[in-house]
Amino acid sequence: MTENNTNYATAGEPLTTVKELQNMIRNYQGDPGCMLVTASRELIDWLIAHDTHNRKHTPTNVERLKGDIEAGNWYITNQGVGLTKSQFIVDGGHRLESMRQAGYPPVKFFLMFNIDDKAQAYVDRHHKRHMSDIMTLMHDTAVSKRYVAVLNVMLKIRANWFAGVVQDPLAIGAEWEAKHWGFKAFEDVKKIATLPAPVMAALIDRFVVSRDRRVVEFAEQVAQGELLAAGDPAFALRNWLIKTSRISGGSAIQKERYQKTNGALDAHLEGRKITKLYATHAC
Repeated sequence: MTENNTNYATAGEPLTTVKELQNMIRNYQGDPGCMLVTASRELIDWLIAHDTHNRKHTPTNVERLKGDIEAGNWYITNQGVGLTKSQFIVDGGHRLESMRQAGYPPVKFFLMFNIDDKAQAYVDRHHKRHMSDIMTLMHDTAVSKRYVAVLNVMLKIRANWFAGVVQDPLAIGAEWEAKHWGFKAFEDVKKIATLPAPVMAALIDRFVVSRDRRVVEFAEQVAQGELLAAGDPAFALRNWLIKTSRISGGSAIQKERYQKTNGALDAHLEGRKITKLYATHAC
């Protein structure tokens, strides 16, 4: 936006200031909207301040876009800047940063607004954006790749181990919201990271249902292997996991690890000694 070109294209009366634009977007209701706008320092800085739910910008991408602007090769395309209902940038952060670094030239671009917040989970899925990145952005908390692997096993359980289950951001997010406190119960267990995702999924599922601290104690025994003897359920499970550790993590072995963890856990909670592991379906 410049002094001689201040109008924002809308279906009604033209907006002449960034403040009017902000108020319109803030009070807007209905389907997602779009307008053609002209960059200005005030507009770009305001939008950048809302770029809170994306990863750090890639310097090479910013530099490339900045070069296009400075060379006069900036053209209006369908790829603009998107603002969600909750007022955060869902897409276009690199474009905004390139405009800032280029000195806020009055280039035009499309500004989309009132986009569903859930769109953030699906932006750039064709790029190598890890599911843990998406989870972190959507839930404002660090969610490790390991946790995502555990959550994905939990989703497979819900789908009865259907091999075609894919990592859906919203489904994994819902699982995390329901069970994140169960994950935290195991965070202080030493060597817990050595346990495969299906084992962790079985332990967390059981703890979420029962809230029984003995489940965490069992996890400690399996992970650390201290003071165990033949016949102890943790001993049997730990040895079996070691023997099968080189088997790839396909659905079949994931299912077996989950169910045998349940079987060993049942024996532990019931105070039984075991010489052989059995799969248990219930969690």
